[in-house]
Amino acid sequence: TGAEKAASWFYRNLLLFPKGVSQMAKTIFSIPTHLRNFFSAGAFSAANGLLFEGLTNPGLIKRAFQQGIDVSGVLKLGPNSKLAQREYQDLLELGVTNSQVQLGDLISLLRDTNAGESMMGLDNILGRMFKKFKKGGEFLQGKYMAEDDTFKITNIIVELDRIIKAAAKRAGQSVDDFKKTLKQEIGPDGAPIRNEKLWALKTEAADIVKNTVPNYAFVGEAVKTARLLPIGNFMSFPSEIIRTSTNIAQQGIKELSHIPEEGVRVIGSNVGLTVREVLQDGTERVVKNNALTDGRYATGFKRLMGMSTTLAGVPIAVTVGAKALYDVADEEIDAMRRFVPDWSKNSTIVPVRDDDGDLRYVDFSHSNAYDLMARPFRTLMLNIQEGREDGDTLLEGFVGG
Repeated sequence: TGAEKAASWFYRNLLLFPKGVSQMAKTIFSIPTHLRNFFSAGAFSAANGLLFEGLTNPGLIKRAFQQGIDVSGVLKLGPNSKLAQREYQDLLELGVTNSQVQLGDLISLLRDTNAGESMMGLDNILGRMFKKFKKGGEFLQGKYMAEDDTFKITNIIVELDRIIKAAAKRAGQSVDDFKKTLKQEIGPDGAPIRNEKLWALKTEAADIVKNTVPNYAFVGEAVKTARLLPIGNFMSFPSEIIRTSTNIAQQGIKELSHIPEEGVRVIGSNVGLTVREVLQDGTERVVKNNALTDGRYATGFKRLMGMSTTLAGVPIAVTVGAKALYDVADEEIDAMRRFVPDWSKNSTIVPVRDDDGDLRYVDFSHSNAYDLMARPFRTLMLNIQEGREDGDTLLEGFVGG
């Protein structure tokens, strides 16, 4: 009916479209947000153990990051090279790139509103003004996506290297000899011909990246639909943090786990350095965890250490470092918490002093992508320290956090 069409027009153009424009201003048109996006993407790599990988194989991390920058084109003003474009197309086919979560929400929201429909018509003053910003917006949007892609490409290169090394050990070959079987021939057009064995390993690596790094393609429809509400911003991002954090733990445990032969079962823990097996005839034996043999154990340990460090270690290190640098006592931090806004009371507070020696703070949680997972536990501990010992009250604070 006419009333329904009018209500729909007002809702899309006077509520949802301004919401989309506001989100654009806070993301792709905000330089600080571009920096936050880049460092958040780096945190996803750190949570998968890439920093610890760098301690044992710095050359791999350097090569992976350089390739990430090159293929994503994050530092390029013009088109990427043909080789980089072919590699990016492969990553698109694998579902790794072009999947930044906040940008996915924003693009979908603007698509839902038809980008303002008649309000943005070319005969409209607002429409002509918006058109002038279109090219700049497309450029910044591309860079926002490239910032995320850089670390996803870094991740998949490292994951592929881990998988190749493990596969080589299982095959009883040296890594160099195994890599010879993955070599891609060059076709008449100069493009590499796909090696199916290598592609299968890339697919395995891509699956790990898609399940351990936020990816808009995996956001549930119910969460995606929430973008149509007039309140709330980028609801897909926290849902992906929860999904991928759980998957990082699952992937790490999987990599630590001993895989018994067919017909053999494990009793007790299957993630220790040695495990107890029961053979088909009932005989028990203690064997070395085969995850140690093919290198999976080290990968799983680095992954879980990376997640633990990113979740808890980094915020603590930043806070302790700032306290030492600016000579701030714990009592001053506690006093500061009593005066900060409600949204910062359970945040990671980083103290700083200005030129006059006055104490100020930075809300580190605002820049920490994984604060969503750490905040409930931090809220629980702060409530306990404040003497809120009633179990129901503590649980309420934990859920609220």
